[in-house]
Amino acid sequence: MTKTKYYVASHTAHGFVNYIDSNIAQIDHIFVLQHASHRYKTAVLNAFIDALLPHYDVEILLSPFGETYLEGVIVRELSCAIITDAIASEKMTHTSVKLEETKEDHVVIQRQTKQLYDLSYKHFAQALAIHDDLEKIYIREMDFAKADQITASFIDELLKHRPQGNRSKHAQQFERLLGTNTASGPVNIVPHLIEDIAHRVYIKGRAGTGKSVFMKKVAQVCAEKGFDLELYHCSFDPSSIDMVIVRELDFCIFDSTDPHAYSPDRESDKVIDLYEDTVTPGTDETYATEISEVTKRYKAELKKGTQSIQQAVNNQKMIEQHYEHIKEGKTADIVERVLQRMQNI
Repeated sequence: MTKTKYYVASHTAHGFVNYIDSNIAQIDHIFVLQHASHRYKTAVLNAFIDALLPHYDVEILLSPFGETYLEGVIVRELSCAIITDAIASEKMTHTSVKLEETKEDHVVIQRQTKQLYDLSYKHFAQALAIHDDLEKIYIREMDFAKADQITASFIDELLKHRPQGNRSKHAQQFERLLGTNTASGPVNIVPHLIEDIAHRVYIKGRAGTGKSVFMKKVAQVCAEKGFDLELYHCSFDPSSIDMVIVRELDFCIFDSTDPHAYSPDRESDKVIDLYEDTVTPGTDETYATEISEVTKRYKAELKKGTQSIQQAVNNQKMIEQHYEHIKEGKTADIVERVLQRMQNI
């Protein structure tokens, strides 16, 4: 059996973004773990993984609250998901699994922690506004007609010798995130996502050179042909797309620039550089002073946002320290109880 992992939630310039709904749209049975401790909920989820993985393929939802935490497990064969209250949406129909009563002082800590995360979102939003100034530099020097031509040629080449899909089929679109922002800065799972993909395209460029637009156009055509899509949003600016995966075509294309810059390591890998192909030569050099100044302000605001997340994580530790040693029997009882409910559905 296999396990895949990805993010459905992130701390972003648009606030706390959560794409759980598109990932469980066709899941019939949803269980929501309720507790103040990320560590406790993760221990329960890991117990579920241990119980389910020998028999089923599982999808593991990574946590924006820490790299050692999890937010859920999805088993599509059973049409079942077990997720945490941190990513549960108001409109989903679910069964609540209360691990234990929430202590009153934990509620206060949770409220304070949320305020610190909200502060980080304000700094990220300011950083995004500054980043827009960086994009304007390259937009002024970009040949959009040539970019459109490159995009159209790429799509034609991509689909020329591939299955034509099923236009009468409504394509599923799973919205996810390439990574998240943490107390130690941005993290991503690009290597995990692309390791089993045969046809990989690394798209490079600068801010504003159309990487996200390029990928959105590829995704639109694939969806029109009935191919299911995995759309990975940028964990900083979720209005941008950082990766598209089309499993039926064994294909992916992703933004391979900082902070998720990777180099091709297979002969079959392809690179598209929109800066080289569509921007006036020498733009980096011509605007070097302006680019340096804007980048400096942008990174300073990002740093403030990261520091606020660090403070939020440190605050949350007042709750987590009570659950450093979770008894295996305690999690096993919860897992058995939920598995019995699943069998009786």
